[in-house]
Amino acid sequence: MVTLRAALPLLLLLPLTAQSAPRFAVEIPVLVLDHHGQPVLNLDRDQFRLRDDGLLQRVTAFDRAARPVSLAIVVDTTDRDALAQVKRSAELLTAMVMGAAGEASVYVSGPQPRQVLAFTHDQDKVASCLHHLKLSPTAPLGHGQVTEPASQAMLDLTHRPATNARAVLIIGKDAASGSPAAAALFTGALQQPIAIFRLAPQRPDGAAPYVNPDTVAERGSGPGSQRVPQMPAAAAGRGTPAQAPTDQASVDLMPLPRAALGLAAKVVAPHVRDYVFDSGGLTLAGGGDADFDRKLSSIGADLRSYYYLTYQPDDVPTAGPRHRVSVTVLPLAGGDPPGHLSYRRAYLVATPPKR
Repeated sequence: MVTLRAALPLLLLLPLTAQSAPRFAVEIPVLVLDHHGQPVLNLDRDQFRLRDDGLLQRVTAFDRAARPVSLAIVVDTTDRDALAQVKRSAELLTAMVMGAAGEASVYVSGPQPRQVLAFTHDQDKVASCLHHLKLSPTAPLGHGQVTEPASQAMLDLTHRPATNARAVLIIGKDAASGSPAAAALFTGALQQPIAIFRLAPQRPDGAAPYVNPDTVAERGSGPGSQRVPQMPAAAAGRGTPAQAPTDQASVDLMPLPRAALGLAAKVVAPHVRDYVFDSGGLTLAGGGDADFDRKLSSIGADLRSYYYLTYQPDDVPTAGPRHRVSVTVLPLAGGDPPGHLSYRRAYLVATPPKR
């Protein structure tokens, strides 16, 4: 029989046990750019305001030191322009984005999206792999050209050191943001602080347009030809052949606007809420060879310019596992506000903490 005096210590412990909910830390990488698209590097912890589901949070750890890069390079090898630009700029990509202290891996799209080079610190090996990439057939129905290998890359990056600046770099014009595999990228961005960058290339300078040898213009429409032309409705019965179909590998499925000056020249459609936006990365458009190289270099600089804000969510509603994050920056006295912020905009809680 338990007496009241013996049970009293147990009764006193019950409220403390009920209130001691498990605490967990959330890391939010934040990239701050000025109005010219250049990283802002002189900010202090007190200038950041971080909210979780609208509630102001206390930043418990603040880090602005450059980190080694763990980079997953995803190349849309069904896109001839992407393939040509990657081969042309392979050494620049490894030097400026991967960096001497970094590591990189390579993934390709197509009917069998896969990793073609495991993570390595050897820049020459990464550059050689990029130089030897080959054109891939288009995936069935045109879906998942980049999101499927990018999803695999995101998963593989979760096993790389969390103290590195982990990122996925997609080189290709088609974002495939509406494909089924894009959902996995959204989930990956919510589960881990891994930024996704996408660089949409144009045809390399001086390269001749690709001519599909199987078009009507090249092979005709008679016996032995590869394709039978479809007649436009207006031309039916008049003997006028349809225009030659365009090669799918050179079609810009998601054309990106190009601006000449300022931040707009670097950040393309930041208001588009896709997996790049939620991850805290950027979508860029490379105009020609020189512009493509400048954008590659800027991505390398951005990856080394993140601020890392860590907090333990306090008094956060637990209605669902997904929590939205918002970050603002207070300008210095007399200073200009930042031109653009990119940061991890949400996270998932596997088991919401009990209150």
